Amino acid sequence: MPSSKHLLAGLVLISAVAGLRPAAAADLAPYGNQNIQEQQVEFGTGWYIRGDLAYAREPLPQITPALIVPSESSILNEMSAGLGMGYKFNNWLRADLVLDYRRPLAASGPSATQACPTQLNATGTCGSYYVSSIRPWDGLANFYFDLGTWYGLTPYVGAGVGMAWAQMTNSVAGTTSANQSFQLSTSNMSYQFAWAAMAGVSYQIMPHVVMDVGYRYLSLGTFHSISSVTGGPQSQRINANEFRVGLRYMID
Repeated sequence: MPSSKHLLAGLVLISAVAGLRPAAAADLAPYGNQNIQEQQVEFGTGWYIRGDLAYAREPLPQITPALIVPSESSILNEMSAGLGMGYKFNNWLRADLVLDYRRPLAASGPSATQACPTQLNATGTCGSYYVSSIRPWDGLANFYFDLGTWYGLTPYVGAGVGMAWAQMTNSVAGTTSANQSFQLSTSNMSYQFAWAAMAGVSYQIMPHVVMDVGYRYLSLGTFHSISSVTGGPQSQRINANEFRVGLRYMID
């Protein structure tokens, strides 16, 4: 039989153990509910889309080697439009890719009575009317350096490189001295390296909209085709002096 002393010691031990309450499940942090701060990621920060319109002065296409061709100082007033997408790296540097549509260049005119085109294999003389057209496009990768902002205006300089392509068409129609009508034409596509240099100023007109106004010199290269009159090669160099107005919409 255990003595009263043993019973008393056992009761003391049981009370001490009971006093050590194990941690309840509620005292433990639930799995997966730790207070972890989530970092917000803004997709598209720095990206923008752009559209541009330009008034351009470009050289008049050569009509045909059989005529007195216009000199390079002969200028057409033309228009172009561009669409593109870009990225602003910081307050000083941005870049974009732009595709430009250019209105076709065209020249036409009659000739005095002269020897018939060699391709006719006709004797005698011919009266002819000549038409030459160039349909150019260009795509450029452009880089710009913003030079700081004063009173809301941000001047910039930039440069671009890319490719130009053009459909060149030559045609001649007329009648021979034997009163026979004729029409000849040639058409081919040509691809060239293109580059540009530009300068202008930007102004933020709305929280996400920036307007660009500036000048761009654009070299589209020298395009080559075959004369519809002689069958020989002919070429045309195209460059443009442009006054441009554009809008950039910041996607962020």
